Amino acid sequence: KENIERMRAMNKITQPKACIMGAELRRKKLPESSKIISEDLAYILGVCYGDGCISVSQRRVILSVTDEDFASKFKETIERWSGFKTSTSIRKPNKLYKMHKLQYWTHIDSKEAADFLDKVDINLLLDYNSKIRSALLRGFYDSEGSVKKGDSYKRMGIGGYNTNLELINLVRKLLVSFNIYTTQYFRKETFKSGKQITKRYYIIFINRRESIINFYNHVGFNIKRKQERLEKQVKLIKGVDKNDNRQQR
Repeated sequence: KENIERMRAMNKITQPKACIMGAELRRKKLPESSKIISEDLAYILGVCYGDGCISVSQRRVILSVTDEDFASKFKETIERWSGFKTSTSIRKPNKLYKMHKLQYWTHIDSKEAADFLDKVDINLLLDYNSKIRSALLRGFYDSEGSVKKGDSYKRMGIGGYNTNLELINLVRKLLVSFNIYTTQYFRKETFKSGKQITKRYYIIFINRRESIINFYNHVGFNIKRKQERLEKQVKLIKGVDKNDNRQQR
């Protein structure tokens, strides 16, 4: 009986707060300008189809990543796009949740923002101008991209990963619009325990010299460590090309 009374007393406190929070979320309206396709919107969509999450049920748009500069860029972009303030936190490594590194967590609470982003057909962005297409690709590659060290000509290239084949095909089309050509393959990811995941990871890889330079010129990264590796590859390619030209003379 004491526990029941205690629960009732707690409900009297928590339920009004929950109602207030729900009402606030419903009142948070996106500016009409946010519903027009823009570079900020394209970048946010690229991120959300990668490391980000559009949670309609939680009425949130969330990003949790290990790169602080990536989290800061997403925070800056989504605040500018939506007009809402983000909530941020730093989460320590937790083996239980398979978080092996420090996580930088950023999110906005908005039912309308989550609903709107969830319904945007990103395939339509293929017909927009180069700045829009570039922003979408940059968001995707900030999330799902990897860059080889570039310390030798054999160790160069840019990878992109996702389990969604339709998304991968769209990314390839967007890359081709910048004369960036890829090879594609897939693999099945396995845990350290050896248990195999049923989902396939589709991988697109950029390894042609011209395509790497075009990626650098038209897409690039907001994440410093990835951009530095990309710059290293471009310098190596230009150095190799100079040597080839000298030998031909």
